Amino acid sequence: MIEKILNETTSFCANCHGRECCKEEDCVLYRIEQIVLGKEPREEIEILELFGGIGALTTAAKKLGIPYHIADYVEIDKYAVASYNAINGTNFEPQDICEWNKDIEVDLIMHGSPCQDFSLAGKQAGGDEGSGTRSSLMYETLRIVEKLKPK
Repeated sequence: MIEKILNETTSFCANCHGRECCKEEDCVLYRIEQIVLGKEPREEIEILELFGGIGALTTAAKKLGIPYHIADYVEIDKYAVASYNAINGTNFEPQDICEWNKDIEVDLIMHGSPCQDFSLAGKQAGGDEGSGTRSSLMYETLRIVEKLKPK
C-alpha cells in the first residue's frame, strides 16, 4: 500500500527547492522513501521535533518503520512534554522555541506549529511575522532551519 502511495504521489523536498524530489542519496525525503520500500539499510535519521506536542510526528515515523533518533524535542507545554516522555520513554524538559538556539546536526526537522490563528474555528488572527499570534511562531522554525541547514 505504501509503495502504491509513493508511486502515485509527487514528492517534493527542500533540497530540490520545490521541484520533484532529486532522488539524491543525501536527500532525506528520498532516504525515507527507500527505507519505507525496504531498499535502503535502516540507518537512523537524526530528527529535531519542533512543537512536538505528545509526539504525533514521532509516532508516524515509528509506524512507518523509519529508524530515527530524536536529537532534540521542543515543546513549551509541560503536560504535553510529560505525555511525550511517557509515550516515548524519554526525559525531555519543556523548551521555548523562541529561546532555542542549540548547535546540533540533524537530518530532518519535523514541525507541527500552532495553526489556531489560521483556523475558521479560531479567531483568524493570522500568522504574520512579528504579530505575536501563536501561528506566527512558524517563523521560529524558519530561523532554526536557516541556522541548522538540515539535509
